[in-house]
Amino acid sequence: MAKGTLSSTPPTPTPTVMPTPSSTPTPTPTPNTSKTNVALATNGGVASASSQQSGGAPGIAIDGVKNWATSGAWKDATANIYPDILQVDFNGGKTINEIDVFAVKDDFSNPVDPTEVETFNYYGITSFDVQYWNNSSWTTVPNGSVVGNNKVVTKLVFSPITTTKIRVVVNNAQAGYSRIVELQAWTDTTVTSTPTPTPIPTPTSTPTPMPTPVNTPTPSPTPTSGKTNVALTSNGGIASASTQSNGGAAGIAIDGIKNWATSGAWKDATPNSYPDWLQVDFNGSQTINEIDVYGVKDDYSNPVDPTESETFNYYGLTGFDVQYWNGSGWMTVANGGVINNSKVITKIVFPAVTTTKVRVVVNNAQANYSRIVELEAWTFTGSVTPTPTPSSTPTPTPTPGVNINVALATNGGVASASSQQSGGAPGIAIDGVKNWATSGAWKDATPDSYPDILQVDFSGSKIINEIDVYAVKDDYSNPADPTESSTFSFYGITNFDVQYWNNSSWVTVPNGNIVNNNKVITKLVFPAVTTTKIRVVVNNAQANYSRIVELQAWSSFSNYETQTSALNLHDIRDKIENFIGAKSSIFLFLSCKDYQFCVSGESDLDKFR
Repeated sequence: MAKGTLSSTPPTPTPTVMPTPSSTPTPTPTPNTSKTNVALATNGGVASASSQQSGGAPGIAIDGVKNWATSGAWKDATANIYPDILQVDFNGGKTINEIDVFAVKDDFSNPVDPTEVETFNYYGITSFDVQYWNNSSWTTVPNGSVVGNNKVVTKLVFSPITTTKIRVVVNNAQAGYSRIVELQAWTDTTVTSTPTPTPIPTPTSTPTPMPTPVNTPTPSPTPTSGKTNVALTSNGGIASASTQSNGGAAGIAIDGIKNWATSGAWKDATPNSYPDWLQVDFNGSQTINEIDVYGVKDDYSNPVDPTESETFNYYGLTGFDVQYWNGSGWMTVANGGVINNSKVITKIVFPAVTTTKVRVVVNNAQANYSRIVELEAWTFTGSVTPTPTPSSTPTPTPTPGVNINVALATNGGVASASSQQSGGAPGIAIDGVKNWATSGAWKDATPDSYPDILQVDFSGSKIINEIDVYAVKDDYSNPADPTESSTFSFYGITNFDVQYWNNSSWVTVPNGNIVNNNKVITKLVFPAVTTTKIRVVVNNAQANYSRIVELQAWSSFSNYETQTSALNLHDIRDKIENFIGAKSSIFLFLSCKDYQFCVSGESDLDKFR
């Protein structure tokens, strides 16, 4: 195994968190444990690091997951350079008497948590100091200077100390990098909820997520989904709030758990005083087009996630604004001003925006307090204009007796455009894939500037009688092809002209001037024309850019050989006429199979055949 890698590079799997349901909470629950991990993100912990790799954010180390296979690990970005630091700031001063450090075990792809006796040989941290802040400087906890380590789990128990933050200073590690799967800080302080006249959900205890085991990750996994929740703690999100109650830390709302019974909710600390706000800062700029807000459902003690159709009567948010930061001020997303709400889940899809943070401003709520179980912000996986990796590259093979798409790259088509973005090349529109999720779309590079043009040059002259234009459907991350009845609301091309080249100029095909379009698929059938190229001239589009998933041009010849041979019909006719004599009349029936010729007069056509 090569130095510096976990099977080349440690994979960073995306966990599917399926926590074990906690006990059913009473309206004024009392924790049934005296031990709390105050470093946990859901308890208000905020992680930071001296450096981090993409996919190795420090927040992963305080997500409650103790094995690498399920959610990964914090990983520094300075190979073989030490010290590296992972720090956790608590939600205020905490009295702790134990810190646990979880390293990467040798069988890293096994989603079972390590045991306290387990040792490592390949990816562990071998020398490190465990420290706390004494209000003026960093102090190493008793027995916290660790050298020659080979334990996957390092558990340090000491006399109680009060501090606002801890850190691990890694002085040496295996395989080139510092990696910490989980960092825990334990306190014996029990916080009892204050009873209130109205049942106010407050978690019985802080659950330890017990994720469903995932498949063994490959060394360099490729995400199978086109969506990523960039607000999630494990993806680098950091939550804050205008105020928060004991047991209602802001970090609970970005732990990936969508029901109150399992991990609780953010809850403000100013009853009946509005607005309240919950904010999530991303790990850098992100391009998002969906924000989901989860409230508390009526049967809050049921650990089943709510459905999109579920409504509430008791503890929900009734009036709120969903906003993003535009670099200088807060902007409400399209349809983000919500009033008279009764939905447990509010899902808002809007034209894509690039931002570093989002927030929910609560203007009114039931039962005195603002409560948000989960706040999600969704972006494409990869670049702004994602280029998904197709599961396979379609290579259509022409079959006799069917239409032929002569625009297809595998049939000789060559695409070009007025402009293009990285990841939005025109060739994507002639690859045979009709949905965005699998291979993406052509996308221009001049926002809100029209016209934009996508052109396809054929492999010589072609006789066509149909052109189909595929836009981006609303559920773009679904790899199913759209239907002819599918309509769009967010990313489509609304005004455009479909044209062919007549050897001297561009001509719009019959009915090819499209305005106020909302169809994902525009299918134009017309009397056959002979041409060497076609184009789509986009005059207006949604969400700032022109996007075309696929552009097709169809020939209705009975087989591909016939269609291809049509290039030289006039040459063939001349040769035949020279052979049989000018007095013969020859009629070419293009619709006849294999170029049947009908001849009047005397000839030796049969000899020519």
